[in-house]
Amino acid sequence: MKKILAYLLLMLSFSTLYALELVVVPLSGINDTLEFEQDMSFYFSDPNAEVTQLVQPKNAAVNVSVSPLFVWRLVEGKSYELLLSQSESFSDTLFHVSGLDTNAFRYQGSLLQSSKYYWKVRLSGEESWTLPRYFKTYAPPVPRKIESWAVQGNNSGIELIIQDEMIVDSFMVLLFTDALDLYDTLYIDSSYASLDELQENAYFIKVAGMNSSGTSPLSEMLFATISNDAQTVLIVQGFERQTTGNDGDHILRHAQALNRLAMSVASATNDAINCNFKVLPDWEMIDYILGEESTVDETISTSEIALFKDYLQKGGKLFVSGAELAWDLDHKGTSAEKAFCHDFLHLAYYQDAPGGQSSTNYHVRGIGDTVFSALGNFSFDNGTHGSYNVKYADVFTPKNGAQKVFEYPGFAGAAGVVYEGYFPEGLESGKIMVLGFPFETVYPESKRLELMHSFVEFSQHGLAVLKNDIPVEHKLLPNYPNPFNPKTAITYQLSAISDVEIIVYDMNGRKVSSLVNRSQIAGSYRVIWDASHLSSGIYFTVMKVDGKIIETQKLTLMK
Repeated sequence: MKKILAYLLLMLSFSTLYALELVVVPLSGINDTLEFEQDMSFYFSDPNAEVTQLVQPKNAAVNVSVSPLFVWRLVEGKSYELLLSQSESFSDTLFHVSGLDTNAFRYQGSLLQSSKYYWKVRLSGEESWTLPRYFKTYAPPVPRKIESWAVQGNNSGIELIIQDEMIVDSFMVLLFTDALDLYDTLYIDSSYASLDELQENAYFIKVAGMNSSGTSPLSEMLFATISNDAQTVLIVQGFERQTTGNDGDHILRHAQALNRLAMSVASATNDAINCNFKVLPDWEMIDYILGEESTVDETISTSEIALFKDYLQKGGKLFVSGAELAWDLDHKGTSAEKAFCHDFLHLAYYQDAPGGQSSTNYHVRGIGDTVFSALGNFSFDNGTHGSYNVKYADVFTPKNGAQKVFEYPGFAGAAGVVYEGYFPEGLESGKIMVLGFPFETVYPESKRLELMHSFVEFSQHGLAVLKNDIPVEHKLLPNYPNPFNPKTAITYQLSAISDVEIIVYDMNGRKVSSLVNRSQIAGSYRVIWDASHLSSGIYFTVMKVDGKIIETQKLTLMK
């Protein structure tokens, strides 16, 4: 037998490297054929000899468990040693166990994923080891782009909630300032994190999942402010259509406009909304981004319809903007989608584009005597103004008490409608504004800001601000009553869109209250000052517009 083995080994050493099978001819003369592949190991030995052979994991095995089971050939009455290393030379022994009385061993630790390991075995007391074998541990798929996640402010920072179920070890979080300068890169090991000790008041955020196989593409951008006492707004990022110009960052223009209004802003993807991120009625206002989705991408899904119906029935204030909404829900929609479009969005499909011609009209005008009419004429993007080309701006017909507030000049139908009142089976009066063009495509920036301001004013005060009531100058009026105890009403007027501050100082010039600090459109406003926590005395109200003091009024608190 030894002569046969020597002959075989000699023949193998001179055989071609491209052989696909090995013919074994023992002394009995009965041929046996063995097929083999490159990198296979062969053992030629006397089965009665006191040596062992490696069985499992097979040489060059892949996707092996990180807690592998090692198996070798049993030799009766013997014990074994097992050696595990990440080095082919075994210079960095990872694991060495001896005195094993079985021919199998389960590694109780956890090896690294996507890693290469070498192992070998020998009989206890013997000098020679088996030929080493190697294997590669399980490699999870590279994480996909995170789609279901949300951010919201708390009293000390920003909460990040990731709802995607992926095989990840950690998450990378990128924080950007309002100028989109990278502020910081953080790494978290949980799908929920509270980002504290932040220096700015608001951040744009992107996330990516990480595991041993790599890092996912960056997510769409979201935005959150550090929580304050202002009105809370949720921005829903629902623009999913893979189209030219959709870089996932169009929340930028929505967030910048709301942040200038000093609103408390949170945001979520529409996937997170479908996973019941928080409860929609917890938000005083919702800004829903549709972009230019259509029937293929499902502008508003069945589950989202149910959520928004519930929100409006409970007195919510909803702002929806995007192209092809009525085309999808009304013109091509199911009976349930048509009913939602007519009874909750308060609009019907009129045309797929102004005049029925795509890519021809990009102009809008505010009409009537409402808070929206002061916007006058403005435009949305044809692809040359920093966003994307809105080829099919929706044309609506107002339904069930809605009012047309925007039009495409020279064309029939509505470019935007509003409604205030009760919705079917509603418990409280709500408000909704729907635009047939995406808000983020509006230019110039001043008009985009003014448009968001108009919706906020509508959500707070309705359509009662008439164009003819616009003041001719900035003015701070005397408070009433005066003297007062402990509350008084402070009224002021703006003749144009401005950054306004209303501040109260004491006799020593110390600021005791900041009542208003936000951008507002032209109009008359009133704010209530509650001085119950202060002592009697003389105080002064100061009105600043765009950083300049406009007027001062004296107040007398008498307790």
